[in-house]
Amino acid sequence: MVPRRTSARWVLVVCGGTHVANHLAEYWQVLAPDPRLHFRLLLPSGERRQACTTPTRAVLPLRQVGQRWAKVFPWDLAVVADHDEEGTPDPDRCPVVRLQHGVPGKRLDDGIYAFGPRSFDDEGRLRFTRILVSSEATRRLATRIDPAFADVVAVVGSLDDDRLLAEARHRDEHRRRLGIAPGDVVVLVTSTWGPSGLFQRLGDALLREAHALQGELRFILSAHGLDYQPGPPGERVWGEYIASQTSQGFLVRDPGEDWVPYLVACDVVLTDHTSVATHAVLINRPVVHIRVPEGLLEPGSPIQRLHELTPEVREDASDLGDVLRAALLDGPHHELRDLATQLNSYPGEAASRIRRETHDLLRLEIPLTQAMPGEALP
Repeated sequence: MVPRRTSARWVLVVCGGTHVANHLAEYWQVLAPDPRLHFRLLLPSGERRQACTTPTRAVLPLRQVGQRWAKVFPWDLAVVADHDEEGTPDPDRCPVVRLQHGVPGKRLDDGIYAFGPRSFDDEGRLRFTRILVSSEATRRLATRIDPAFADVVAVVGSLDDDRLLAEARHRDEHRRRLGIAPGDVVVLVTSTWGPSGLFQRLGDALLREAHALQGELRFILSAHGLDYQPGPPGERVWGEYIASQTSQGFLVRDPGEDWVPYLVACDVVLTDHTSVATHAVLINRPVVHIRVPEGLLEPGSPIQRLHELTPEVREDASDLGDVLRAALLDGPHHELRDLATQLNSYPGEAASRIRRETHDLLRLEIPLTQAMPGEALP
């Protein structure tokens, strides 16, 4: 480690898997130009580390530290994008920032994943000093679940959304790069991970129906990165199986690839309860969904509202073509525009707001060279 200077601040980026690496990378890229900030990367130990090291290092090319350094070094800030990340300092040692990982709405175990029991330690204390979220609606959801979040959740907008809105202007360019012809009608099939996900529940039936529709529609298959990890012996690894479908004429998004160009390039989205699909409403893409098992969606959440407003495909996928045609013909439900306003309270402002929140925790002024046009410095 380099000896500390008065103005230097040391930031520990804790990445527990490839599914959060891009979220952390975007945050780092916003702050990296400040020469006073020094970043180090902590990866999990054991097999989990081996699985995520190469793809994580591709997007987070930071100097790594081990678990021992993470425990003893006096960090000024730690940043995570998920719960229970191994080696994360206690917030009594330094401020801990958690980034929003998807749009909150999924339930897991005995609560909503984003703001459930995993946000607290064994003594009932919050694990985080700040939780950065995209919208006031998400902040209200958090405080409704537990008032303890009221002083922790900060609304900053979304870097992903800002990038999506910017890239939507380059739709034709993205389609050309992906090999999509001007007349092609493209369906993006995007899934969350695990046994409740689209591919594990409808995979074979869906692929059979999609294959029959290929003369009329083109399909992009996008499995969650965690579905590429091996399961019990003899069980299909769905990520690998989806990757093999290029031989059947499907386009496949590699889990290490940015999802934004694929969403921009498509004409309609087929999904389960992955939060990626909620971003479709921001760029006016129609959405269709499969039924989600009872109890997996938080009432009143954006994902649950999306399911209320969009058509559903049968569990055997036999009506896939009819539902997609109807969605393309009718377009997005007008109420989806209202949902879009609940997803992002500050479009175009995420970088400047993240910078303000972070520098406040670090007790630093934002350098003039880092201020966005029109941004008031503290």
